[in-house]
Amino acid sequence: MPPPSAWSEALGDYFRQRGTYMEHLRIGDLGDAPAHNLLRRHMAADHLFSIVITPDDLPDAALTSGTSVAMLNIHRDSFRDANLGLLLWVPLQRARRFMDLASNLSDYRTAELELPSTSPDASQALTKGGEAKTASTLHNLPFRSLGSGFVGRQTEMQQLHDLLASSGSGAITDTLALEGLGGVGKTRLAIEYAWSHLADYTHIFLIRADSPESTRSGLAGLAGPEWLGLPGGVESPESERLESVLTWLGQHPKWLLILDNADDPKAAAYVSDHLLPRLKTGHVLLTTRYQRWGGQVQGLKLSPLLEDDATVWLLNATTQHRAAGVDDAAHARAIVQAVAGLPLAVEQIAAWISHHGSSLRETLQNLQQEDSALLSWFDPREISYPRPVAAVWQQTVSLLSKEEAAVVRLLAHLSPQPVPDFFLTEAQLPGMEEKADLWPIVRRLQDRSILTERDDRATQLHRLWIELERRRTPKVEQPLWIIAALGLMKRALPLEVDDVRTWPRMQLLEAHCQQLIESTVHQSAHSLERNTWSKAARGLILVLNQLGLFWKSQDRLAESEPLFRKSLALCETEYGEHSPRVVNALGNLAALLE
Repeated sequence: MPPPSAWSEALGDYFRQRGTYMEHLRIGDLGDAPAHNLLRRHMAADHLFSIVITPDDLPDAALTSGTSVAMLNIHRDSFRDANLGLLLWVPLQRARRFMDLASNLSDYRTAELELPSTSPDASQALTKGGEAKTASTLHNLPFRSLGSGFVGRQTEMQQLHDLLASSGSGAITDTLALEGLGGVGKTRLAIEYAWSHLADYTHIFLIRADSPESTRSGLAGLAGPEWLGLPGGVESPESERLESVLTWLGQHPKWLLILDNADDPKAAAYVSDHLLPRLKTGHVLLTTRYQRWGGQVQGLKLSPLLEDDATVWLLNATTQHRAAGVDDAAHARAIVQAVAGLPLAVEQIAAWISHHGSSLRETLQNLQQEDSALLSWFDPREISYPRPVAAVWQQTVSLLSKEEAAVVRLLAHLSPQPVPDFFLTEAQLPGMEEKADLWPIVRRLQDRSILTERDDRATQLHRLWIELERRRTPKVEQPLWIIAALGLMKRALPLEVDDVRTWPRMQLLEAHCQQLIESTVHQSAHSLERNTWSKAARGLILVLNQLGLFWKSQDRLAESEPLFRKSLALCETEYGEHSPRVVNALGNLAALLE
């Protein structure tokens, strides 16, 4: 079916105002002509094509084989020009699968575009007032606003607004740190503030800041054509792109930069010493558990939800799904008190009740029962959360299917960073006899709020749940989960990591590679059965090699060297010193040292 006329007209006006001509074609109109021939025929430099894809164009067989992407007949260099674009109208029921397939091609970048309504009033808002002010704000916010579902933080939202006043001499501070316990809602508050003040900024960017490396990489990525479009582009070394982004930020006002999860002292030192002195023309908002920022950062302590707010929210969120009881208000308050008002725990309880249809009384009793069963893994000296929070997680996982629990445990052995959808393919997990398609399982976990679906085609397990699930995993099983994750990583890693077109994919996998390296190295070869260690070591060799090559291509030479040396040592141990794999490892190290 053709795109809705309201959307079509609104988008046409929107792009024409930016000097881009828009044309609608059906996929059949492309025929066998390569895309660059199509462009030559139209002789257009600034041209955006809207390809209408109907269900008949995407048979199930094509979706499973990947040919639905190839059917577009787009050659590698056809859309390299930053002024060219391709807008695909894919049927909603096939959109997720199509995006999955397209994201697996390193030379094919995709982005989802959602319009708020098909009504004429809504479409006119794109270009005529109303949404026009927000439509011009460039941002990479990973989650949509909760809207009316975001409650209990009105005071903090006002404090943020007061402290981060409009740009200019009226600003009280340029840098603000949202401080608090994990799961208290720091990132969510920052994102909701950004959405509610979208019109106050020209650019809003959220960058992962849990290490100096991730902060540098995230900022350097803003130089690309889809964001700031700075000279040099993605082909330039990371250091040059980072410098160009910092220069741009230093020369332009009215931007908001959210540095998320800046918890590590090294990451905090890098932000304080190298970034903040250069970021004075806009606003920087930190989310962090680190509290020693010094005078250049204004701190705003984020506490758990007020008991009354959390109780009302829990009652309202579950009212249509739970079995009602006369003492619901009292039981809801007791649950909130048990988890100390931690928003993440209250949200998980609400999702659990909604899924199982339990009463609040039964839920409270279950939490108390689970609390008594935590002795096998909960150590209050090492876990800085109330025992009932751990009971919430244990109750949640205990009622998952075998496949669902396996996927949760797998993700817990990756980084807390988003896991891209293309990583979640078919796999055989420990304790499962056959391979399983992970994506349907992930979707069920998202529906139950155990995993969070992001707007950048990724899913995420909260770092608090990751910490608790890792502690629940018996030590004897941990190598098996690491090996399973290494197996998925082997299929996800691009081969030519020195090719600039693979860099966006590598950036999505980088944090997970680092986590797997750290986890595998901690598993001593002397403490594991030889065959088990060999499987882990051979998977680790590939991750070390590819991450090292990627960092080398990014001019991060000092970080690459220990990876290549570790890869060489493992190759000699696992394959023998005369193996071709050793020669390859030696060649990588020699090229780096040269």
